[in-house]
Amino acid sequence: MLTRSALPGFFLSGFLLALLGAALPGWSYHYTEQHAQAGWLFFALSLGVFSGGRIWRYLLPNLAARQLCLAACALAVLPLLLPGLLPSPVRFELQTACALILGLAAGLLNVALFQSIQSGYRADPASTVTRAGIFFGAGCFASAAAVATGFHWGFVSQTPAALALVPTLFFLWYLRLPQHNVEREPEHPVPRILSEFSRPGAVLFALLLLFQSGSEWTVAGWLPLFLTHRIGVSPENALWMLALFWFALALARAATIFLLPRARHTKLLFGGAAAALIGCFLLIYTDNSLGALVAILLLGGGFAAVYPLLAEKMGSRFPNYHPAVFNSVFSLVLSGGLLSPWLAGLLAQIWGLTAVMILPAIGTFFVVALLLVLWLESKVTGR
Repeated sequence: MLTRSALPGFFLSGFLLALLGAALPGWSYHYTEQHAQAGWLFFALSLGVFSGGRIWRYLLPNLAARQLCLAACALAVLPLLLPGLLPSPVRFELQTACALILGLAAGLLNVALFQSIQSGYRADPASTVTRAGIFFGAGCFASAAAVATGFHWGFVSQTPAALALVPTLFFLWYLRLPQHNVEREPEHPVPRILSEFSRPGAVLFALLLLFQSGSEWTVAGWLPLFLTHRIGVSPENALWMLALFWFALALARAATIFLLPRARHTKLLFGGAAAALIGCFLLIYTDNSLGALVAILLLGGGFAAVYPLLAEKMGSRFPNYHPAVFNSVFSLVLSGGLLSPWLAGLLAQIWGLTAVMILPAIGTFFVVALLLVLWLESKVTGR
Protein backbone atom coordinates (compact mmCIF):
# COMPACT_ATOMS: atom_id res chain seq x y z
CA MET A 1 0.00 0.00 0.00
CA LEU A 2 1.11 3.52 -0.66
CA THR A 3 1.00 6.17 2.04
CA ARG A 4 -2.18 7.71 0.62
CA SER A 5 -4.08 4.43 0.79
CA ALA A 6 -2.59 3.64 4.21
CA LEU A 7 -3.87 6.76 5.97
CA PRO A 8 -7.57 5.68 6.01
CA GLY A 9 -6.45 2.61 7.94
CA PHE A 10 -5.79 4.87 10.91
CA PHE A 11 -9.54 5.57 10.89
CA LEU A 12 -10.15 1.88 11.59
CA SER A 13 -7.40 1.81 14.23
CA GLY A 14 -9.02 4.71 16.10
CA PHE A 15 -12.46 3.17 15.66
CA LEU A 16 -11.36 -0.08 17.30
CA LEU A 17 -9.34 1.43 20.14
CA ALA A 18 -12.02 3.96 21.13
CA LEU A 19 -14.79 1.37 21.22
CA LEU A 20 -14.10 0.22 24.77
CA GLY A 21 -14.60 3.65 26.35
CA ALA A 22 -17.85 4.02 24.41
CA ALA A 23 -18.98 0.47 25.24
CA LEU A 24 -18.81 0.82 29.04
CA PRO A 25 -22.25 2.52 29.31
CA GLY A 26 -23.65 -0.16 26.98
CA TRP A 27 -22.39 -2.78 29.41
CA SER A 28 -24.18 -0.89 32.24
CA TYR A 29 -21.05 0.30 34.07
CA HIS A 30 -22.79 3.66 34.56
CA TYR A 31 -25.26 1.87 36.88
CA THR A 32 -22.65 0.12 39.01
CA GLU A 33 -19.64 0.98 41.14
CA GLN A 34 -17.44 -1.71 39.56
CA HIS A 35 -14.75 0.74 38.49
CA ALA A 36 -11.86 -1.66 39.04
CA GLN A 37 -13.57 -4.25 36.86
CA ALA A 38 -13.93 -1.69 34.07
CA GLY A 39 -10.27 -0.80 34.54
CA TRP A 40 -9.21 -4.40 33.91
CA LEU A 41 -10.88 -4.22 30.51
CA PHE A 42 -8.42 -1.46 29.56
CA PHE A 43 -5.60 -3.69 30.80
CA ALA A 44 -6.81 -6.40 28.39
CA LEU A 45 -6.98 -3.87 25.55
CA SER A 46 -3.44 -2.72 26.32
CA LEU A 47 -2.18 -6.30 26.43
CA GLY A 48 -3.77 -6.93 23.03
CA VAL A 49 -2.10 -3.90 21.43
CA PHE A 50 1.30 -4.92 22.78
CA SER A 51 0.81 -8.55 21.74
CA GLY A 52 -0.11 -7.52 18.19
CA GLY A 53 3.35 -6.07 17.62
CA ARG A 54 5.06 -9.08 19.22
CA ILE A 55 3.04 -11.56 17.13
CA TRP A 56 4.10 -9.79 13.94
CA ARG A 57 7.75 -9.62 14.94
CA TYR A 58 8.13 -13.24 16.04
CA LEU A 59 5.37 -15.21 14.27
CA LEU A 60 4.38 -13.28 11.13
CA PRO A 61 7.52 -11.32 10.11
CA ASN A 62 7.12 -12.09 6.40
CA LEU A 63 3.55 -10.89 6.03
CA ALA A 64 3.19 -7.79 3.84
CA ALA A 65 1.30 -4.72 5.02
CA ARG A 66 -1.82 -5.56 3.00
CA GLN A 67 -1.96 -9.10 4.41
CA LEU A 68 -1.60 -7.78 7.96
CA CYS A 69 -4.46 -5.33 7.36
CA LEU A 70 -6.68 -8.15 6.08
CA ALA A 71 -5.85 -10.30 9.11
CA ALA A 72 -6.53 -7.39 11.49
CA CYS A 73 -9.90 -6.61 9.87
CA ALA A 74 -11.00 -10.25 10.00
CA LEU A 75 -9.94 -10.49 13.65
CA ALA A 76 -11.77 -7.26 14.57
CA VAL A 77 -15.13 -8.64 13.42
CA LEU A 78 -15.10 -11.38 16.07
CA PRO A 79 -15.39 -9.28 19.29
CA LEU A 80 -18.14 -7.18 17.69
CA LEU A 81 -20.30 -10.14 16.72
CA LEU A 82 -19.80 -12.29 19.83
CA PRO A 83 -21.74 -10.13 22.35
CA GLY A 84 -24.81 -10.18 20.12
CA LEU A 85 -24.69 -13.95 19.60
CA LEU A 86 -24.56 -14.82 23.32
CA PRO A 87 -27.33 -14.17 25.87
CA SER A 88 -27.44 -10.82 27.69
CA PRO A 89 -26.02 -9.52 29.97
CA VAL A 90 -22.51 -9.88 28.62
CA ARG A 91 -20.34 -11.65 31.18
CA PHE A 92 -17.14 -10.00 32.38
CA GLU A 93 -15.04 -12.85 30.97
CA LEU A 94 -16.50 -12.23 27.50
CA GLN A 95 -16.00 -8.48 27.85
CA THR A 96 -12.35 -9.10 28.69
CA ALA A 97 -11.91 -11.42 25.71
CA CYS A 98 -13.51 -8.85 23.40
CA ALA A 99 -11.22 -6.08 24.68
CA LEU A 100 -8.16 -8.31 24.24
CA ILE A 101 -9.07 -9.25 20.66
CA LEU A 102 -9.87 -5.63 19.77
CA GLY A 103 -6.43 -4.61 21.02
CA LEU A 104 -4.78 -7.47 19.14
CA ALA A 105 -6.47 -6.45 15.89
CA ALA A 106 -5.50 -2.80 16.40
CA GLY A 107 -1.92 -3.80 17.22
CA LEU A 108 -1.54 -5.82 14.01
CA LEU A 109 -3.17 -3.03 12.01
CA ASN A 110 -0.83 -0.40 13.42
CA VAL A 111 2.21 -2.48 12.44
CA ALA A 112 0.97 -2.59 8.86
CA LEU A 113 0.12 1.09 8.75
CA PHE A 114 3.51 2.23 10.06
CA GLN A 115 5.18 0.03 7.48
CA SER A 116 3.19 1.84 4.81
CA ILE A 117 3.88 5.45 5.82
CA GLN A 118 7.65 5.09 6.08
CA SER A 119 8.45 7.28 3.06
CA GLY A 120 6.14 10.08 4.24
CA TYR A 121 7.56 9.88 7.77
CA ARG A 122 11.13 10.25 6.52
CA ALA A 123 10.22 13.33 4.48
CA ASP A 124 8.03 15.14 7.05
CA PRO A 125 7.48 13.42 10.41
CA ALA A 126 5.19 16.03 11.99
CA SER A 127 2.87 16.40 8.99
CA THR A 128 2.68 12.64 8.37
CA VAL A 129 1.89 11.82 12.00
CA THR A 130 -0.61 14.68 12.17
CA ARG A 131 -2.45 13.48 9.06
CA ALA A 132 -2.53 9.97 10.47
CA GLY A 133 -3.80 11.45 13.74
CA ILE A 134 -6.67 13.19 11.93
CA PHE A 135 -7.87 9.89 10.48
CA PHE A 136 -7.33 8.22 13.86
CA GLY A 137 -9.36 10.90 15.64
CA ALA A 138 -12.10 10.67 13.02
CA GLY A 139 -12.33 6.92 13.66
CA CYS A 140 -12.57 7.52 17.40
CA PHE A 141 -15.33 10.09 16.79
CA ALA A 142 -17.24 7.68 14.55
CA SER A 143 -16.99 4.95 17.20
CA ALA A 144 -18.45 7.14 19.97
CA ALA A 145 -21.10 8.63 17.66
CA ALA A 146 -22.23 5.19 16.48
CA VAL A 147 -22.67 3.89 20.04
CA ALA A 148 -24.49 7.12 21.01
CA THR A 149 -26.83 6.63 18.05
CA GLY A 150 -27.55 3.09 19.23
CA PHE A 151 -28.48 4.50 22.65
CA HIS A 152 -30.75 7.09 21.04
CA TRP A 153 -32.73 4.54 19.04
CA GLY A 154 -32.78 1.93 21.80
CA PHE A 155 -30.63 -0.61 19.97
CA VAL A 156 -27.89 -0.88 22.60
CA SER A 157 -27.53 -4.67 22.48
CA GLN A 158 -27.61 -4.75 18.66
CA THR A 159 -25.04 -1.97 18.22
CA PRO A 160 -21.86 -4.15 18.32
CA ALA A 161 -23.13 -6.37 15.51
CA ALA A 162 -23.89 -3.30 13.41
CA LEU A 163 -20.42 -1.91 14.13
CA ALA A 164 -18.90 -5.11 12.73
CA LEU A 165 -19.80 -3.68 9.32
CA VAL A 166 -16.92 -1.19 9.62
CA PRO A 167 -14.00 -3.70 9.73
CA THR A 168 -15.89 -5.81 7.18
CA LEU A 169 -15.97 -2.91 4.70
CA PHE A 170 -12.27 -2.24 5.33
CA PHE A 171 -11.53 -5.93 4.73
CA LEU A 172 -13.25 -5.73 1.34
CA TRP A 173 -11.42 -2.49 0.54
CA TYR A 174 -8.01 -3.93 1.39
CA LEU A 175 -8.91 -7.05 -0.59
CA ARG A 176 -9.36 -4.93 -3.72
CA LEU A 177 -6.23 -2.85 -3.23
CA PRO A 178 -3.27 -3.90 -5.38
CA GLN A 179 -0.26 -5.17 -3.47
CA HIS A 180 2.55 -2.60 -3.41
CA ASN A 181 6.07 -3.43 -2.43
CA VAL A 182 6.85 -1.31 0.60
CA GLU A 183 10.49 -0.87 1.51
CA ARG A 184 10.89 -2.36 4.97
CA GLU A 185 13.30 -0.90 7.41
CA PRO A 186 16.00 -3.28 8.62
CA GLU A 187 15.40 -4.72 12.05
CA HIS A 188 17.26 -2.78 14.71
CA PRO A 189 18.80 -4.83 17.50
CA VAL A 190 17.19 -4.12 20.85
CA PRO A 191 20.52 -3.04 22.45
CA ARG A 192 21.00 -0.46 19.69
CA ILE A 193 17.53 0.98 20.25
CA LEU A 194 18.02 1.03 24.02
CA SER A 195 21.40 2.73 23.66
CA GLU A 196 19.77 5.44 21.56
CA PHE A 197 17.21 6.01 24.31
CA SER A 198 19.75 6.04 27.10
CA ARG A 199 20.43 9.75 26.60
CA PRO A 200 18.69 12.13 29.04
CA GLY A 201 16.91 13.94 26.21
CA ALA A 202 15.60 10.69 24.73
CA VAL A 203 14.34 9.54 28.13
CA LEU A 204 12.49 12.85 28.51
CA PHE A 205 10.90 12.40 25.08
CA ALA A 206 9.78 8.87 25.96
CA LEU A 207 8.29 10.04 29.26
CA LEU A 208 6.50 12.89 27.49
CA LEU A 209 4.91 10.52 24.99
CA LEU A 210 3.89 8.14 27.77
CA PHE A 211 2.31 10.84 29.97
CA GLN A 212 0.60 12.40 26.95
CA SER A 213 -0.81 9.10 25.73
CA GLY A 214 -1.92 8.09 29.22
CA SER A 215 -3.68 11.39 29.86
CA GLU A 216 -5.48 11.30 26.52
CA TRP A 217 -6.70 7.71 26.88
CA THR A 218 -7.76 8.15 30.50
CA VAL A 219 -10.03 11.03 29.50
CA ALA A 220 -11.36 9.14 26.48
CA GLY A 221 -11.91 5.89 28.37
CA TRP A 222 -13.64 7.27 31.44
CA LEU A 223 -15.36 10.44 30.24
CA PRO A 224 -18.87 8.92 29.74
CA LEU A 225 -18.92 7.28 33.18
CA PHE A 226 -17.46 10.39 34.82
CA LEU A 227 -20.14 12.61 33.30
CA THR A 228 -23.02 10.30 34.22
CA HIS A 229 -21.86 9.80 37.83
CA ARG A 230 -20.51 13.28 38.65
CA ILE A 231 -22.74 15.65 36.65
CA GLY A 232 -25.82 13.49 36.08
CA VAL A 233 -25.61 13.52 32.28
CA SER A 234 -27.58 10.78 30.54
CA PRO A 235 -25.52 7.95 28.97
CA GLU A 236 -26.54 9.06 25.47
CA ASN A 237 -25.48 12.68 26.05
CA ALA A 238 -22.29 11.52 27.75
CA LEU A 239 -21.41 9.51 24.66
CA TRP A 240 -22.09 12.51 22.42
CA MET A 241 -19.78 14.55 24.63
CA LEU A 242 -17.13 11.84 24.20
CA ALA A 243 -17.68 12.14 20.44
CA LEU A 244 -17.21 15.92 20.81
CA PHE A 245 -13.85 15.30 22.53
CA TRP A 246 -12.65 13.18 19.60
CA PHE A 247 -14.08 15.67 17.09
CA ALA A 248 -12.24 18.55 18.76
CA LEU A 249 -9.04 16.52 18.76
CA ALA A 250 -9.32 15.63 15.05
CA LEU A 251 -10.29 19.20 14.07
CA ALA A 252 -7.41 20.67 16.08
CA ARG A 253 -4.99 18.24 14.44
CA ALA A 254 -6.23 19.41 11.04
CA ALA A 255 -5.61 23.01 12.16
CA THR A 256 -2.13 21.96 13.29
CA ILE A 257 -1.22 21.11 9.68
CA PHE A 258 -2.06 24.71 8.74
CA LEU A 259 -0.12 26.11 11.71
CA LEU A 260 3.02 23.97 11.40
CA PRO A 261 4.77 26.11 8.76
CA ARG A 262 3.45 29.38 10.25
CA ALA A 263 4.02 29.11 14.00
CA ARG A 264 6.88 28.19 16.27
CA HIS A 265 6.54 24.54 17.20
CA THR A 266 7.69 25.15 20.77
CA LYS A 267 4.80 27.58 21.30
CA LEU A 268 2.34 25.07 19.86
CA LEU A 269 3.68 22.39 22.22
CA PHE A 270 3.45 24.53 25.34
CA GLY A 271 0.13 26.07 24.32
CA GLY A 272 -1.47 22.68 23.68
CA ALA A 273 -0.21 21.18 26.95
CA ALA A 274 -1.35 24.23 28.95
CA ALA A 275 -4.84 24.16 27.37
CA ALA A 276 -5.18 20.46 28.20
CA LEU A 277 -4.11 21.12 31.80
CA ILE A 278 -6.74 23.86 32.19
CA GLY A 279 -9.34 21.53 30.67
CA CYS A 280 -8.51 18.79 33.18
CA PHE A 281 -8.98 21.06 36.20
CA LEU A 282 -12.15 22.59 34.76
CA LEU A 283 -13.63 19.13 34.24
CA ILE A 284 -12.78 18.14 37.82
CA TYR A 285 -14.43 21.18 39.40
CA THR A 286 -17.40 21.84 37.10
CA ASP A 287 -20.88 20.82 38.18
CA ASN A 288 -22.80 21.50 34.96
CA SER A 289 -22.88 20.44 31.33
CA LEU A 290 -21.70 23.81 29.96
CA GLY A 291 -18.53 23.72 32.04
CA ALA A 292 -17.95 20.12 30.94
CA LEU A 293 -18.34 21.09 27.27
CA VAL A 294 -15.77 23.89 27.58
CA ALA A 295 -13.39 21.52 29.39
CA ILE A 296 -13.81 18.86 26.69
CA LEU A 297 -13.04 21.35 23.92
CA LEU A 298 -9.91 22.51 25.77
CA LEU A 299 -8.80 18.93 26.30
CA GLY A 300 -9.36 17.85 22.70
CA GLY A 301 -7.75 20.96 21.26
CA GLY A 302 -4.88 20.89 23.74
CA PHE A 303 -3.98 17.23 23.27
CA ALA A 304 -4.07 17.51 19.47
CA ALA A 305 -0.73 19.20 18.76
CA VAL A 306 1.44 17.63 21.46
CA TYR A 307 1.95 14.13 20.08
CA PRO A 308 2.81 14.90 16.41
CA LEU A 309 5.19 17.71 17.37
CA LEU A 310 6.98 15.46 19.85
CA ALA A 311 7.29 12.81 17.14
CA GLU A 312 8.85 15.40 14.83
CA LYS A 313 11.35 16.51 17.48
CA MET A 314 12.30 12.91 18.19
CA GLY A 315 12.85 12.24 14.49
CA SER A 316 15.04 15.33 14.03
CA ARG A 317 17.14 14.89 17.18
CA PHE A 318 17.82 11.17 17.02
CA PRO A 319 19.16 10.01 13.65
CA ASN A 320 18.65 6.33 14.47
CA TYR A 321 14.98 6.94 15.16
CA HIS A 322 13.78 5.29 11.95
CA PRO A 323 10.13 4.59 11.11
CA ALA A 324 10.57 0.93 12.10
CA VAL A 325 11.76 2.04 15.52
CA PHE A 326 8.94 4.61 15.62
CA ASN A 327 6.46 1.75 15.12
CA SER A 328 7.93 -0.11 18.10
CA VAL A 329 7.95 3.02 20.27
CA PHE A 330 4.39 3.89 19.20
CA SER A 331 3.14 0.41 20.15
CA LEU A 332 4.89 0.57 23.52
CA VAL A 333 3.61 4.09 24.23
CA LEU A 334 0.07 3.22 23.13
CA SER A 335 -0.09 0.03 25.20
CA GLY A 336 1.55 1.88 28.10
CA GLY A 337 -0.88 4.77 27.72
CA LEU A 338 -3.81 2.36 27.84
CA LEU A 339 -2.57 1.18 31.23
CA SER A 340 -3.41 4.64 32.59
CA PRO A 341 -7.21 4.11 32.38
CA TRP A 342 -6.62 0.70 34.01
CA LEU A 343 -4.85 2.43 36.92
CA ALA A 344 -7.60 5.06 36.98
CA GLY A 345 -10.18 2.32 37.46
CA LEU A 346 -8.29 0.87 40.42
CA LEU A 347 -7.98 4.32 42.01
CA ALA A 348 -11.64 5.13 41.33
CA GLN A 349 -12.67 1.97 43.17
CA ILE A 350 -10.94 3.36 46.27
CA TRP A 351 -11.50 7.13 46.07
CA GLY A 352 -14.40 7.54 43.65
CA LEU A 353 -14.59 8.77 40.07
CA THR A 354 -12.93 12.11 40.84
CA ALA A 355 -9.63 10.20 40.82
CA VAL A 356 -10.28 9.33 37.17
CA MET A 357 -9.78 12.94 36.06
CA ILE A 358 -7.11 13.78 38.63
CA LEU A 359 -4.82 11.23 36.96
CA PRO A 360 -4.78 12.92 33.50
CA ALA A 361 -4.40 16.29 35.23
CA ILE A 362 -1.25 14.99 36.94
CA GLY A 363 -0.07 13.47 33.66
CA THR A 364 -0.61 16.71 31.76
CA PHE A 365 1.17 18.65 34.52
CA PHE A 366 4.17 16.35 34.05
CA VAL A 367 3.98 16.95 30.29
CA VAL A 368 4.30 20.71 30.86
CA ALA A 369 7.10 20.21 33.43
CA LEU A 370 9.01 17.83 31.16
CA LEU A 371 8.62 20.22 28.23
CA LEU A 372 10.31 22.90 30.33
CA VAL A 373 13.13 20.52 31.28
CA LEU A 374 13.50 19.45 27.65
CA TRP A 375 13.64 23.08 26.53
CA LEU A 376 16.38 23.79 29.09
CA GLU A 377 18.28 20.65 28.03
CA SER A 378 18.06 21.80 24.42
CA LYS A 379 19.41 25.24 25.35
CA VAL A 380 22.32 23.74 27.29
CA THR A 381 23.31 21.16 24.68
CA GLY A 382 22.49 23.36 21.65
CA ARG A 383 20.47 20.54 20.02
